[in-house]
Amino acid sequence: LEATHNPKLAGRHVILYQRIGSRREVVDISPALSGVLPGMLLHEAQSRWRDAILVEADPARYEQVYEHILGRLGQWSPVVERAKPGCVYVGIDGLETTYGTEDRLIDRLLNSFPRVLEPRLGISNGKFSAYIAALKAPPGRAFHPPVPLKEFLASFSVDVLPAPWDIKDRLHGFGLHTLGHLAALPIGPVQAQFGPLGARIWELAQGFDHA
Repeated sequence: LEATHNPKLAGRHVILYQRIGSRREVVDISPALSGVLPGMLLHEAQSRWRDAILVEADPARYEQVYEHILGRLGQWSPVVERAKPGCVYVGIDGLETTYGTEDRLIDRLLNSFPRVLEPRLGISNGKFSAYIAALKAPPGRAFHPPVPLKEFLASFSVDVLPAPWDIKDRLHGFGLHTLGHLAALPIGPVQAQFGPLGARIWELAQGFDHA
């Protein structure tokens, strides 16, 4: 959205940030900026990517586009759930018969987004696994994991977990860089270290995702 507003940002390293009191936190980044996550303090992100262009977020504009997309998706499915900015969950169970085939339904869902956003659709039985499948999808396409979820998830970084940035940083500090590393541990030590959230992220790494 920022690149459509300012075409000079296209293809550049960009860090989108917001002010929270006296803090400035990362909201989003260009895909190429590894090692930077939403929620990270801006000065830390800058220390890793000194040449990145800083852009202050415009939440009101993003929300307007997001609401428009939610409304369009609601034309195709009765189950549309808002999530974090840039992400939405859509229930498609039983709708294949309504639209003839799953492919026709997928086309309608993807066409609900402005093309410039290059939407990616992940199909799975749970929200987290569907989100990860969407990360794997080519721009403007859908992806359905072809292997068991635990096997599919194993290679992804722990950075994809729905957890605060400091938790992900601690996981890296323990040498747990991927979901496969996390899944290889027994649940006890993970829960002891991170509490109830530890149990939840361990379950997700195992592929236990039925939400």
